[in-house]
Amino acid sequence: MRKGEKALRRLPVAAVALMLILSAVVCISYAQENGGPEGPVYLYFADPETGYLTGEPRKIERTEDDAAYYAEIVKALISGPENDLAPVLPDETRVLVLYAGPDDTVFVDLSADAKEHHPGGVRSELLSVYSIVNTLALNCDGIRAVKIMIEGNETETMAGHVDITRPLKAQMLLVR
Repeated sequence: MRKGEKALRRLPVAAVALMLILSAVVCISYAQENGGPEGPVYLYFADPETGYLTGEPRKIERTEDDAAYYAEIVKALISGPENDLAPVLPDETRVLVLYAGPDDTVFVDLSADAKEHHPGGVRSELLSVYSIVNTLALNCDGIRAVKIMIEGNETETMAGHVDITRPLKAQMLLVR
């Protein structure tokens, strides 16, 4: 193999490394401009115009207890948006328990109201489930997946369509 061929083979590796470095710089700059780790938390609500999730910034006080902080985030999500976005969970819903499990998975146990008062429909349920998952996974460093439970029990779905029997990871295709 000639020197020129070796250099050409290294070019894609160098390009990927440069992209990773630039991505890290952009993330650090964004965090610094938006208050760093004490900056806003983005709660994901339904956008009635697009049918996707949209982040709404909220200031939620960080606590020493991660589980309590995560629970406050979910409670803020349940309380609904402050702008023109649509709520994704019934306002009767309560967070019963929230705890961190193995493999950076958080377990969110909601009251039966999340299921009983859900308006139904595939898209509505999809947005409800992923509003919780995306809000936690995209805002909290220690969370890679979210397991949703109802009244302390594993349940197949929240409203008959979206499988919540396993921990779920953030779904960026639902965010606009």
